[in-house]
Amino acid sequence: MRITVHIKDSLNDDIKRITANEHKSVSSLVAESLEHYIKEKKRRKAGTDLLKLAGNAYVAEDVLKTLDAWRSEDDRT
Repeated sequence: MRITVHIKDSLNDDIKRITANEHKSVSSLVAESLEHYIKEKKRRKAGTDLLKLAGNAYVAEDVLKTLDAWRSEDDRT
């Protein structure tokens, strides 16, 4: 599907530089980046939802960092 977006010139310059260095198309880089962004948002929401389920229990401030560390050790990510 084709979409049109408006971006800053500096972002366009970064995109062109990265795509040239990685031998990718702008389209593939943008699609890959959006997929990563959406996956990350869903993952963080799942962590937040899990914390809500925990109720009023004490939760350490760095719990999301801890969850990230556990997930990075998991081969499924």
